[in-house]
Amino acid sequence: MQKTRFPRLIVPLLTSLTVLASSSAYAQLPLVDLTKKVKNSVVQIESDIPNGKSYGTGFVVSDKMVVTNHHVIDSASKVVLIFQDGSRVVVDGMLHDDEDRDIAVLSVSVDAKKMIPLKLAKAYPDQGLEVAAYGNPGNGGFSVSKGIVSALKDTKALAAIDPALAVYEGVWVQTDAAISPGNSGGPLVDYSGTVIGMNTWSYEPKGFQLMNFALSCVNIGEAIEKAKTAKLAKFENLTPSKPQKPTSRAPDKSSLLGQIITQIEFAVKQLPDEALPHIENGDIEFAFPTASVTSIKAGQIARLRGLTTIIQVLDDGILMKLGTTKFKAIHPNLNAAEFRAKFGDRPIFDVPTDNVYLIGNPTAYTTVIGTTSYYFEIFPLNGVVPESELKSIVQEEYARRKIAAAKAAELRRLAEAKKQATLKKNRYRDAAQKLQRTFVDSTGEFKIDAFAIKMTVFSVTLMTADDKREIEVPLNKLSRIDRDWLSGKALLIKSGGDKIKEYLLDPE
Repeated sequence: MQKTRFPRLIVPLLTSLTVLASSSAYAQLPLVDLTKKVKNSVVQIESDIPNGKSYGTGFVVSDKMVVTNHHVIDSASKVVLIFQDGSRVVVDGMLHDDEDRDIAVLSVSVDAKKMIPLKLAKAYPDQGLEVAAYGNPGNGGFSVSKGIVSALKDTKALAAIDPALAVYEGVWVQTDAAISPGNSGGPLVDYSGTVIGMNTWSYEPKGFQLMNFALSCVNIGEAIEKAKTAKLAKFENLTPSKPQKPTSRAPDKSSLLGQIITQIEFAVKQLPDEALPHIENGDIEFAFPTASVTSIKAGQIARLRGLTTIIQVLDDGILMKLGTTKFKAIHPNLNAAEFRAKFGDRPIFDVPTDNVYLIGNPTAYTTVIGTTSYYFEIFPLNGVVPESELKSIVQEEYARRKIAAAKAAELRRLAEAKKQATLKKNRYRDAAQKLQRTFVDSTGEFKIDAFAIKMTVFSVTLMTADDKREIEVPLNKLSRIDRDWLSGKALLIKSGGDKIKEYLLDPE
């Protein structure tokens, strides 16, 4: 099942913003000149996907590579770049793909004159820096908008705004530069023409304005470095990991069901491992225990139990009270007019509440008598999200955790094997050092730096320290001091000589 996101992605149409170092290091251009400089490095992207075509933006980073968003080319069987002169070039394939950071690096074989790379900043931009966003909004052609760097946000900071945003990994440049569907993958540049980010998604719940986000230049740079040594993957050979995956990771912002599923996915990720098999088997109540309204955290799923009072029917839900806490229950299928016609506007008491609910963020408000209470936006799962959908979300998370656990176990096994190999190597190295000596014959004319690796009653086999040659030397030809030394090492030579020989021939 695909990841559904609460914030509106600028879907296969966002401009990609890149992060820049310090703008003062480069000459600042008027916006007109800046646009002329950047224009020929920006390409429109057309992707053939299962349901038709999707459109977006990309920008040139080398003579053979173009960067764009993952969601612009997700599920594509063919990707075409359209340059500013109108020429169309089919992409060879993909060199790097990262869904969690929403970035893809494409390989292109075309006349080098067409590939005019943009400079990528090596450090995060300063807050307040003036920037321009370029792209292909609405598949209507090359476009520019301007703004500033509002802030930098990592995953933790995004989650503080909305728990659903915790799905975004990496560092994100927040900007008020206008971006629209089709700009996805286009560059966000400073006024020297240096890329500081790649426009990727927009956060637009009610009350929020101009909160657009671009993947940072630092994350883009990391992806490009990985792409340089990666093996090419052709689009026609790619097998989607999740069947029937749409081009956008986010539902329509007006889709309440999409928001609910996003919240469910977030909540399921917080569940303990032991709860998942129970949900998979249909035992939802085991995983989501009862809780009071005031104790439920943002994004958590819990069962509410008790008698509720319906205070007022709203256009998008019902204002209710459980105990002393007021909250708003959102019902996607509620027809407020029909409800009022049937039940009127007066409060309805003692409505049983014994279902599983998804709880959103509490919102404080002041009552007419000056006290503070809270609204909780809650989504009843029963009857809204099919049980098969819930199980599918859980199964995906369960599989993800099993894969992660298997990988962790394999890493532990490899680490332990490496540790044991190192200990073993160190033992042989120490033993070899104990058997190394400059041997001298009885006349004092024969000297050789070697290791004693084998000994019989009448001779000793030495391995030379410089070129690892084996030499068998009669014991009676060695000095008495050497013979006495060998006598003291006889047990070590007998028990470990062969292994020490192997170590000397292959220390690694």
